[in-house]
Amino acid sequence: MSISIASEKSLLSHDEFEAIKPTHHPAISSLSVEILQEAQRDLRQRRDKTRTVARQNRRRAQSRRGAREVVPAGEEAHAGKRKQVFAQALKRVNHELQRRHEVAAREALMDSAKRALELRRGKAPASRPAAGPSAGEGMTPKPSRRRTVEVAGREVGRVSKATKVAQAKRDS
Repeated sequence: MSISIASEKSLLSHDEFEAIKPTHHPAISSLSVEILQEAQRDLRQRRDKTRTVARQNRRRAQSRRGAREVVPAGEEAHAGKRKQVFAQALKRVNHELQRRHEVAAREALMDSAKRALELRRGKAPASRPAAGPSAGEGMTPKPSRRRTVEVAGREVGRVSKATKVAQAKRDS
């Protein structure tokens, strides 16, 4: 769940809130990439430091379960919520950097596509011969290497007729 700006202001010191303030919506889009990267490093350090404090508080509370609890004062009081504030600000900065990276990549892709189209349009057409009305002679046939047997017309049915006659003699 997101934390309101008023809650952020009450949880953080003035310096910390000033570091978080430009990461909110209208202001974050006007920042340059270098400033966003610097804010990313700063927020990461602050989040890690606050996370360490929150873990120490949890360990302290677990170690003296039976004993009377000493409530941490100052910055240590709401270390868990403060860590969430820094984590959300870091998430906003990361998202904005990612968005800008995607926009730059999209623009680069469009530029290269336009350049390719210009090159293609400027290129001379390929020189191909005209098709003409017909295909011409076409391929030359390759002669068969099989032996050709020339059989006379009267010889064509002689063998099969002789077989029929021989079979008829055997049957009778």
